[in-house]
Amino acid sequence: MPRYFISIGSNIAPYDNVPKILQALLEIASPLQVSRIIENAPVGMKSTNMFLNLTLALDSPLEATEIKDRFNAIEVQLGRDKTDPNRKKKDRPADIDIMYWVDEDVQVIPTELLPEESYNRPSLLELLDYMGLSAKATLPLLPTGAEIEINGQKIGTQPSTLNKA
Repeated sequence: MPRYFISIGSNIAPYDNVPKILQALLEIASPLQVSRIIENAPVGMKSTNMFLNLTLALDSPLEATEIKDRFNAIEVQLGRDKTDPNRKKKDRPADIDIMYWVDEDVQVIPTELLPEESYNRPSLLELLDYMGLSAKATLPLLPTGAEIEINGQKIGTQPSTLNKA
């Protein structure tokens, strides 16, 4: 079964929208292995709204195209206009992307699959370590995570596992 590694970002009401994103993702797959949640300044766009960013892993028998279709539906449900040609340069309530996927039995993640983005790579490396997976990359020192609550569980300050309620 494929194991998908996902990036999530929100800079419109992120403390409200990130829990909603995670709740919707739990309807697709459970459990979710979730990274620390990091507050970041926007990259590649002009905005004063800070992002909450995290990475996660989910196992699903669904094809990547179906997973992405479901992610797009979550983004639209939370208010993102996917028809706007400038949407990549605008504030967003939800941004959910597949970074890559591997077979669930893979224990070593190839370096070329690791993202370069400063808002994804550190939390992904920490998540891989939490999952007992290895990658030939140095685990950086991470900032204090942002805490949110979902299903009565506080997450965000360190990697954790979320299960459907």
